[in-house]
This record gives sequence, C-alpha cells and structure tokens, in this order.
Amino acid sequence: MELQGHKISNLGKFRSYFCLEEVAGKLDILVKDFRNIFYEEKKDQDCFEFIRRCAGQREPARLFLMGEVNEDELCSYVGKDEVWLYLQPGKKDGLGEGMGISDGGGLQIFLQFQDRENLERILRTPLATEEPWLTAQLIAVCELARFSCPVDYFAKAGFAGSGGACGGLADDGMAQRAGQRLSGGGEEPKVDFDQTVAQAEFKLWDPDQDSQADIVTKKLTRETYTKYSSGAEIVVRDGWGEKVLRAGKRLVHELYGNFIGERLVELLPEESVCGDFRVYKEWQDDGRMVLKREKGKTSLPPYQGDVEAFSRMSCFAATEDDGLLGIKEGKVFACTSLVKPARLWGERAVYVCEAKGLYAILTEKGRLVTNVEFCGKNVCMVRMDGQGNVYALQRDGRVATSNPNMKDELGRHEKIVQLWCERDQGKLILRDMQGKEFGVEIREGYVGCLNH
Repeated sequence: MELQGHKISNLGKFRSYFCLEEVAGKLDILVKDFRNIFYEEKKDQDCFEFIRRCAGQREPARLFLMGEVNEDELCSYVGKDEVWLYLQPGKKDGLGEGMGISDGGGLQIFLQFQDRENLERILRTPLATEEPWLTAQLIAVCELARFSCPVDYFAKAGFAGSGGACGGLADDGMAQRAGQRLSGGGEEPKVDFDQTVAQAEFKLWDPDQDSQADIVTKKLTRETYTKYSSGAEIVVRDGWGEKVLRAGKRLVHELYGNFIGERLVELLPEESVCGDFRVYKEWQDDGRMVLKREKGKTSLPPYQGDVEAFSRMSCFAATEDDGLLGIKEGKVFACTSLVKPARLWGERAVYVCEAKGLYAILTEKGRLVTNVEFCGKNVCMVRMDGQGNVYALQRDGRVATSNPNMKDELGRHEKIVQLWCERDQGKLILRDMQGKEFGVEIREGYVGCLNH
C-alpha cells in the first residue's frame, strides 16, 4: 500500500508515514498487503490479525477497561489502568473471570500506546455506539502504528447514523472511507475530501452485491483546495483489489458518480462530444461551474434559461442540433428540438445518452426510458453507439442490446462489471469480475425507433 506517497513495505515505514485518515480509506488494502509483512513482536501480529478478522468476519468487538463486563455495552468503566481490546468469537460466549474475557477462541490485545481518557471519550461517540466492531478495528490500526487515537476523528458528524458513513471501499456502508464524509439527512449526498487526502478509493460494483438497492448519484467535492492544487486521484478497485484504470479520474473541483449501496458503478463524464460539437464543464474564478459549448474551435453562446440548472448537471449528452439532454437532481432537461423525453413517473434519472434523435435515460430503479426498441431489465449502466443502438449492463452481469447483430455475441458473456462504448473506434469494451478487459467490434444493425 501507499501512504503519503510512499510505498509501505514494513512496519517502520508504516509508522513513519502513518495518517489515520489515509489508512482508514485503505483498510482492505492494508489487510491484503500486510499479510506479507514480517512481525518481530507477537503483539503486532495480533493487532494485524484483529484488524483482518474485523474486516473479514464482522465479529463482535469489545473494548475492556478492566473490571466487570456489561454484555450489552461496548465497554466497562472502572478504575484500573489496563485497557484491552477483545474480539468476541460468538454472540453470547461465557466471559471469564479476572480480565473479564474468555479464552474460548477470542482475540485480545493489550493497548499499550493508547491514552485511556481518549478511549473513554471515543467510546461515547455515535460511531462507537452504532458500529463497535469498526471502532475497535480503527483503534487496533492506531495501536499497530503506535499512534494515540485522535478523538476528533471518531467524533466527526459524518460518521454517525445510517445517513452518514466513514467509508469508500466497503460494501457494508462503513469504514474504509475516512478522509471522505457522506452527508446524511435531507441534504444532497456528497463526499468531501480533506486537504490532506491524496486520493480516495472506492470498490467497484459487481453482480453479487446489492441486488435490490437503487442507483444513487452522489457528488464528490474537494472540501478545501488552492489554485495550485493538482487535485486528488479517484481510485477504483475491483473485487480482487486491482485498480480499474478506465474507471478512475482526477478530482480537481467536483465529480459525480453513480453508486449501488456503497459501491461505485461509474464516475459520470465531464464532457460530451457529438461530431465537432462539444459540451463541457468549466470552472470560473469565483468557484462556480458553467456548462460551456463549442463547435470545432469556435465557442458558442451559453445556453439560455435556468443558469443554475446548467451549473450543476450531474450527467449530460450533446445532441446533433448543438443542444443537449441533461440531468440535475434527478430531473431531465431537454435543450434540443430532436428529443422529447418520455415521463419518468416519479423516478429519478441517473444517466442519459443520445444519438441521432434516439435517447436512453436510466432511472434509479434500473429502468430504461428510451425511444429505441429495447428489451432489458434491472439496468445499472447504459451506452449508445453512433447509430443509436443501446448497450445496457444489467444487474445480473449480462449485457443486453437493441442491436440485433450483437445480441448473440454479447449474450455469451457473464459477470460483466463495466461497459465502455468507443463511438469513434466502433468498439465496445467490457470488463468482467476477474479483471479481464476485452473489446467487441460493433456491427451495424437495424435501429428500431418507437413513436415517443
């Protein structure tokens, strides 16, 4: 793994460059990479084993400040100085005498480098109450680094409740994403990056996860930055921990992404090209984003109408009449004479594409609203080729298409997790769960158009 831009290959480097915000965003990488690190002390090995078992099995974790143990609480407050972290193997195993912990398969660590007062304050935070195993895991990470847990980190509002999380790579909506914060409540979901965060990592969606969850568009923004900053790298990893190069981007101001649960489906494009016509986002000196358009090398006047709507579009598609279809807060805006989208019937739009007056709008429920003859279900990604044929990745990992000359070939592939359409090259790029990418040549086929 990398920390502070340095490759970490031993515990010495880990402790030299340790940053809790950065490490908490890479817990799954830590578990994967630290299997190969040599531990001179058994306590360090126990710390790593504790972190690994928390991440892999979600076993109940408890923090004991010595003395009597209350089985319904995370910890017991007494006067002695010793502090132990305990991973409980079963829900109601008998806790023994003495240290208050059993030897029946549990994993216990003496917290030598933690401040007792800090720990008592941490255990009163909402995160410790609602996610004790996660709290214990992060405390163990700090212990492995010989770093005293910072109370303010655990007390951040973004950790609390089901509407907020401290995560980015996890499929359960919890940790692995500290350094980013999802806002909860009625506000628009977004991920904020602290100034110290060098990169953010997300785990890629796959067909085995979240079969019933809606697709949600979230905004990724940098909380603080200067005009000299080059941005933060968004890293996307598949189920094997491999980086998905096509899926990542550099975040300079803000990005939008579609998520299923806490897993990333795709980052949404910041520009759309149709022939020599281009629509793209541009940031002004006052921090506002405007949607610009150009024909060849010539700038065109900005779109008229609702300026605010165009300044915050999550997804848009340029059209052949130098217009666009766009989405803002789930609603579709049509600034073109070629397309009149059908009603969404109360669903939110999460992706839009267009070609030659044909369009496809993906809703949060996985439904495609389109004027193309298409048969597919429970879609999570959609693309169009230059002729207007639809290629849709379904939640079962299969690719459905309106192109009759491509159905048999695409139907042979299973467990697909990403779909790209290179319109100029006439090629469809697929990525499967094993990390293999391969191209499929697009063959022209009859495009059936519906009357709406």
